[in-house]
Amino acid sequence: MKNKIIRYRTKIAYLIASYPLLPVFSSTIQPMNDKTQLTVENQIPIINIAAANQASISYNRYQQFNIPPQGAVLNNAIRPANSQLVGQLAKNDQLAERAASLIINEVTGSSSSQLNGKLEIAGKKADVIIANPNGISCDGCHFSNIGGLTLTTGQPILNQQGEFAHLRVKKGDITILNKGFYSGSQDYAEMISRTVTINASILGKNISLLSGTNAINYQTGTVSQIANLSLKPQFAVSITESGGIYANRVKILGSVALMLKV
Repeated sequence: MKNKIIRYRTKIAYLIASYPLLPVFSSTIQPMNDKTQLTVENQIPIINIAAANQASISYNRYQQFNIPPQGAVLNNAIRPANSQLVGQLAKNDQLAERAASLIINEVTGSSSSQLNGKLEIAGKKADVIIANPNGISCDGCHFSNIGGLTLTTGQPILNQQGEFAHLRVKKGDITILNKGFYSGSQDYAEMISRTVTINASILGKNISLLSGTNAINYQTGTVSQIANLSLKPQFAVSITESGGIYANRVKILGSVALMLKV
């Protein structure tokens, strides 16, 4: 009996040792399908993004999408590349010879996204959209090798040509807290949601906030309000005493009458 117990313990220890990275996969980033593949190196999630379409857009769907404090990498490399977070990185075989110019990361599960570290693109620089209708919080989020950044609680929509055409926002809040948000190297950073709560600093070059239930047409640059029968929030954009926006250019737009609380 004693020998059996020892053998069972050995098997259990082997199983634990064989899957030490499972919590990183299950609690941080969960792709919805194998079009987007996840690996890990030095406890840093590496996302081998889905193949880009004819418009050079890589569309990735997730059950969960969070950035841990140690960061995460979007692999947009069509040949071996160097990553600031993990060093030398193998190419993303899913891309073939076409790197993405826009990487869409859409959460279709029920959890909000917590961005608590650096998100880096390895390989060709691209614009990035993180879309989660359940909400997005940023606590020390920052970004590398990303051209333009969009955080949104809306749904991205492609047209028949596979181009990014619309965002539809019906609900959700983007919250900046504690260690704040930094996008100093991005051409632009935009936050598009029903409400925006700023409890910490936002730093960047060009910062845009768009609040309310809206349909945004990226082909024409127009914004139209979506009728919403649910209770309107008291403030569409709330900036507390500990919050602030520091940028070369700031644009704040909203579609409710009582828009800004400072």
